[in-house]
Order: sequence, then C-alpha cells, then structure tokens
Amino acid sequence: MSELKRYPSTGRLNGLEGRVVLRVVIRADGHLSEVTVHKSSGHEALDNAALESIRLVCPLHMHQPLGTSEVAVYIPIVYSLGG
Repeated sequence: MSELKRYPSTGRLNGLEGRVVLRVVIRADGHLSEVTVHKSSGHEALDNAALESIRLVCPLHMHQPLGTSEVAVYIPIVYSLGG
C-alpha cells in the first residue's frame, strides 16, 4: 500500500501533515464496496489522496474466501514530510 500512497503536491508545498483513517468495505470478490473518511487528517488534500490510494489497490486478489459477503476494515494512512 505504501508504494501507492502519493503525497499530494499541494500538501507537500504547504507543509501539510496528518493521519487519515479510512473505513473500507471490501466485497467477497475483492472489489471495493465503499470507502469513506472515518477520521480526517484536517486537510482535504490529504484525505482525498488517501481515498484515491485505496481506489487504486482495488480490486484485491483474494487468496482465500472471506466467508462473508463483505468485510469492513479501518486503514490509517500517515502523511509525514519528516520521513
């Protein structure tokens, strides 16, 4: 996932940092059902970049069946300029 995370240029230029927590619902077939910001970083540019990162990784290749029609997970994504 970290290789798909892109620091938005407006965030980098303005020195924005923060932690976004996303609520992600994945269907049994690995496709994205829903993704929402559960806890904002306080910066719309970072929140939107986190949402886009999740959209880029779906659909997921499911190695094993979920055993349910869908699953919800919370994913924290940290944007830090300090490394």
